[in-house]
Amino acid sequence: MKMKADFLNNIISVLLILLIIPGIVPGIASAFDGQLGDDGNSTLFSDLRIEKLSNDPKVPEPNSDAKVIAIVSNKGNIASDSTHLVYTIAGVESGSTEDVESIGPGEVVEISHTWTTPDKDGTVTITASLEGVENSQEETSVKINTPLPDLIIQNIVPEPANPQEGEPLNFSVKVKNQGAADSGAALAKYYINEVPGQDIDIRPLAAGDSTTVEFSLPPDQVKEGKMEVRVVADSGNTVIESNEVNNGLPKTITVKSLLPDLTIESISLSTATPKVIESITFTATIKNNGPGASPTSKLNYNIIGNNETASSPLPVLELPAGQTTQTTFSWTPTNEGNIEVTALVDPDAVVPESDETNNQLTVNATVTKESTSTDGGGGGSSSSGKSSSSSGGGIGGSFSKEPVKNVASKELATRNVVNGDHIRYNFSKNATCVMYIEYYAKRTFLRTTAIVEELKNKSAFVPELPSGIIYRHVNIWVGDKVEGLPTSLENGLIGFKVEKSWINSNSVNESLVTLQRYNQSWEPLYTEKVGEDNNYSYFTSKTPGYSFFAITAYAGEANKNETQIGAKLQDTLLGSLESAGKVAINESGNKSKAQEAREVAKTLMAIVLPLFLICVGYLVFKKKI
Repeated sequence: MKMKADFLNNIISVLLILLIIPGIVPGIASAFDGQLGDDGNSTLFSDLRIEKLSNDPKVPEPNSDAKVIAIVSNKGNIASDSTHLVYTIAGVESGSTEDVESIGPGEVVEISHTWTTPDKDGTVTITASLEGVENSQEETSVKINTPLPDLIIQNIVPEPANPQEGEPLNFSVKVKNQGAADSGAALAKYYINEVPGQDIDIRPLAAGDSTTVEFSLPPDQVKEGKMEVRVVADSGNTVIESNEVNNGLPKTITVKSLLPDLTIESISLSTATPKVIESITFTATIKNNGPGASPTSKLNYNIIGNNETASSPLPVLELPAGQTTQTTFSWTPTNEGNIEVTALVDPDAVVPESDETNNQLTVNATVTKESTSTDGGGGGSSSSGKSSSSSGGGIGGSFSKEPVKNVASKELATRNVVNGDHIRYNFSKNATCVMYIEYYAKRTFLRTTAIVEELKNKSAFVPELPSGIIYRHVNIWVGDKVEGLPTSLENGLIGFKVEKSWINSNSVNESLVTLQRYNQSWEPLYTEKVGEDNNYSYFTSKTPGYSFFAITAYAGEANKNETQIGAKLQDTLLGSLESAGKVAINESGNKSKAQEAREVAKTLMAIVLPLFLICVGYLVFKKKI
């Protein structure tokens, strides 16, 4: 047993020794190494090296002083010993050195060395090394150059900026010397679509200086379309430059076609002494002074004075270059005094022109009192062959004296009036809602003017408003005496239009649109719809004469001069249904007979059908009981 125990103890001892010895040995070795290191000072050292070589100036001139600059650092952990920088220039040691004092650990110093460049252009290699330091050599190359000018074209500017065909074209050219030396006098040359032009003188330019030179093209060289302009500096190669390939600059410009130039040459009046209530015709003479043809355009005229105004656009047809055309417009003054008449062609500037500032002309005139006349209007004769001295004797017998401030727009038309003729005045300028009037003449008046005035409010000469929803107030005057009265005409007719936007916004039934005339009181006229388009509904009304009118949506009593079948049927229906209760039917009497009959039938059905249904319901209910 003892033997076994001893054997077991020996085994345990061996194992403990094997475990302890590997841990102790490294520690002893480490301590031993550290002791040797401290005693031998083996980790302390300096490490000098040349980091970089550079030149000042970067490109020196021949036979001039220059510097080579060395950046030296110590990468070690102790200060370095003093040493020297040794230079080799173009493969030959310079024979001079630069001292390098002791450099602390991690420090960097800059050491410069001055040397003289060769007397001609070229490239020099410079090598620097630290004396006593292996592998410390560093190298750089220095380019030696004589300073030279460098001429370039900076910009080409056309004038005008938007040139047009057939007009002179000027160019301003900016030339710069971006080189390092002054430039002597030189030449430049321009090219148009690669066709060479004339030479341009360039004055001497100092380094960095610039100048502007100019050249021009005559009208025959300025063609419509794209034009490439190229200018080359030092075109004669007389200046030695640092860069000989950057002397040219191209520029593309667009030349427009020939443009017109619309002007108003004159405005003439049909009479030198215009009078009140006398139609004046103005003639504007328009000329195209430009080299190009003008397309269709407009002319706006504006007449101001005597507390009155008048204006309207008029068409102007195509106008070739150098040609003239005339446009006329008419106006009837109602007050005496001075007026100013202005005509403006192409008012919206839709026609491109060579000059946009000469499109307007203004003239002045004086309107005097109307002259006394004893004829029957316009210098003609009455149907009996005798002149008439009547002034009209009431509404419609003379031209309107409506205050100008109440007139929104006005239009005139003139024609001869002969007894028995069918007379029609067309107001084609669409200045008002009235398109035309027509009638059969019962007397002769020869040249007679009709005026339509669309008013802002009811006429100042009408004491009350008409019934219904009002669309427009209108005055219509024929002649300056009795031409518009019922005694001078028959079967009068007025054609007018109503905007659909007004009809829709007011929920108006078009069958109720009625023209009313004022004659001591408002009288509705027989009115009928005759057509429509996208914007307007068109109507005609019969009238016994011309004076004050109102376009309305009217549901009142019909014109007593017209047979109104609908009204009679309405009275019959009311009589037959009186026992069933009072029923109000307010349909207009200004509809066609067929329309009235259909609407009366609809009304009758609307009343009878509910009564019939009530009776049937009552019988069914009674049967169930």
